[in-house]
Amino acid sequence: MIIDDSFYEAANNLLVSLGAPLTAENVNLIAAWSYCEKPHYPGAAWQGYNPWNTTLACCNWTGNLNSVGVKIYPTKQDGIEANRRTILNRRYPTLVDAIRNSNPNQFLSARDEIETWGTSPDCIRSIYNSLSPPPDWSLESGSSSGGTSAEEQACIQAGGIWNGQTCTFSQIVITPSPVVPILALTSGVVGAALMLYAGGYDKIKSLLRGRSYG
Repeated sequence: MIIDDSFYEAANNLLVSLGAPLTAENVNLIAAWSYCEKPHYPGAAWQGYNPWNTTLACCNWTGNLNSVGVKIYPTKQDGIEANRRTILNRRYPTLVDAIRNSNPNQFLSARDEIETWGTSPDCIRSIYNSLSPPPDWSLESGSSSGGTSAEEQACIQAGGIWNGQTCTFSQIVITPSPVVPILALTSGVVGAALMLYAGGYDKIKSLLRGRSYG
């Protein structure tokens, strides 16, 4: 099974922040965990810059991704730090020990701690066992799957999914363009067009904040 590079990038970043070894087992395990928390679009691990869906109100958070209180952070670094703080809050000692010892079996055996986080242990085990070897770059410290454009950053900060050209909020698709109407509803109902100019993501963000698109 092959998953999007964003999950490997997020896994790499969290492992580095925890001082954990960048082994193929560790990267695949943490990537599988994120995969079980997030949508599966290209770049989806960075939805809200929150790869493991922590609800921790810290690190310059800017809003909620859904009604449960999953936070949106302004940068990848902020999101990784928020998740690092969450996993180190003494509620997940077995998970932390397993990650720092690159021991997937120990991690997967801690079902209570995984469920306390809110993830399905069975999902993590299933995805982990089906993954192909991670990309070589994900085993190097400070690795990234690629740069982040201004449009992608604005989309993710607003809690959307960036697919390279458009920003998607569930059934709402936003295409960045300075003059062309860029809001389309995919439900089949023709709605009023919304004109957005440079910096218009702030308007979308303010409209959508507090609503659930998970």
